[in-house]
Amino acid sequence: MSNRFIGRFYFKKTANGNLIGEYSNCHPLTTRSYAEAATRTSSGSDWVGDYTTTWCEAPNNRCVSAKLEIRTKPDCVGIFVLRWNSGSGPNGKPLFSGEAMLCDDMLIGDYTNE
Repeated sequence: MSNRFIGRFYFKKTANGNLIGEYSNCHPLTTRSYAEAATRTSSGSDWVGDYTTTWCEAPNNRCVSAKLEIRTKPDCVGIFVLRWNSGSGPNGKPLFSGEAMLCDDMLIGDYTNE
């Protein structure tokens, strides 16, 4: 049996360029939506940039921090590629990756574990 799972999320952008949102996934212990917040750590335009993000996971509400990269998907308009890594630079371990689109000033998408 594979440990691979899929999930979904949304982010809203604050006036300061940070992100707030919620996520859920098909992991058996995830029985509701959880909060995620990200602080912009690089300059960027609109949604594109680098962030430090934090969320809590079931079942013990363990808090996790990671680096989040949001980039425009090549050859697409309004579609983004997201990558969550456990550290920065080439030493960062990939945790999750996904894609998202804009809807009513929110970034809405799906993701999977690496």
